[in-house]
Amino acid sequence: MELTTRLEPDADGSDADESGTDETVDSSPLKMTDVLTVISNSRRRFLIHHLKRSESPVTIGELSRQLVAWELDKPPELVSASERKNMYNALAQTHVRRLVECGFVVERRDGIELTPDARRIRIHLDIAPDRDVPWSRYYLILGGFHLAVSVAVLAVAPSSGAIPIGAWGVFVAVSILASALAHRYYKKQMCIGEGDRPPELRHEL
Repeated sequence: MELTTRLEPDADGSDADESGTDETVDSSPLKMTDVLTVISNSRRRFLIHHLKRSESPVTIGELSRQLVAWELDKPPELVSASERKNMYNALAQTHVRRLVECGFVVERRDGIELTPDARRIRIHLDIAPDRDVPWSRYYLILGGFHLAVSVAVLAVAPSSGAIPIGAWGVFVAVSILASALAHRYYKKQMCIGEGDRPPELRHEL
């Protein structure tokens, strides 16, 4: 399984370069080393996901119940007191402290919330099981297929009329558009803070 992470400024028209699998945080004062440290742990990713979906501070108790539910794949109301306590201690003693140190969250009297800098970036997880074809390879295959068939069409169609050039052009345009829409949908699904569950729990491996 391949798991890569891409970070982008959360602003219209300011998407980061998506070539390769490099991590970039353009126009953000958050330090790259701190960002990578934060997202290297699944509990911190789950915590950020929950905070991005909340418009107000969240207590560590609430976070504890939800993170246990995600980890154990059970409804929050079925989380036991001991499970919640263990998670609470881990968050309070380690993960929240690390998020504060890295500039991701601030602690308030009624709970914790993301800093403006943390809310401005989008974190994408690119989860590719071994059996899947990465998007970069998919577009390479698609482009090679279009190029090969286009050469054949241009060489044969004018004399035989077997494949109308206009019809082939429409097919190429539709296939590229459909691929782009599918990629955009996948990208949104893999964004931390989108949907009810964290991306890595929604993706079937």
